Amino acid sequence: MEIPENLRHLIGSNAWAINSKGSRSNGPKMVQNPHLPYLGFFRWYEAQIICESCGIDIYGAGLIATPNLQIAFNKYLGWFNFFFFSILPYKRLKINKSN
Repeated sequence: MEIPENLRHLIGSNAWAINSKGSRSNGPKMVQNPHLPYLGFFRWYEAQIICESCGIDIYGAGLIATPNLQIAFNKYLGWFNFFFFSILPYKRLKINKSN
């Protein structure tokens, strides 16, 4: 989907992940703001996907008309997307195992 030129300045992303040592609750935290306009394709839905027989319990949000959750978490990990025109395609980040 092509994004109209007059809306491109509205699009970008930021996200933060804090490990359990850095939070007061001793649990990890993950926050993302995709900075997408709330119109057309960029509307979000909230969902929880549970399959007890296969051990899946995922909670998060996805873009309307997509079959997956782009911002979500489960018992073991969380994930999110970045939306910014100048850094496409995706950038791989290294995990720092010392923290």
